[in-house]
Amino acid sequence: MILGMEEANFALAALGPLSAVGAAIYTWIATQDKDNSQHIKAVETALSKALAEHASRLDKVETALTYMPSKDDMSELKGDVKALKESQIGVRSELSGIKASVDRMNEYLLNNR
Repeated sequence: MILGMEEANFALAALGPLSAVGAAIYTWIATQDKDNSQHIKAVETALSKALAEHASRLDKVETALTYMPSKDDMSELKGDVKALKESQIGVRSELSGIKASVDRMNEYLLNNR
């Protein structure tokens, strides 16, 4: 099957617009891929920034938790505060006795001078 001159011209004439349409489709697909790549890079950048901020916050929380007192420390502290209150009550009772003595001395000095 040998093509004649008319069929060859027809084939070439049809091939021109088809190749233009094919080039347009290829260009559209390539630019869409480029746009998608840029969008993916932007999303990756935003996610890495958010992840870095999250890691920073997590480090701060872990540091704060490291230095917080434990349950046993709080229990010991509660006992120490209770002992301090009891000691303060004892000091108050001693001070009330001293106050009474000082008041008597003051009254004596005011009345007998």
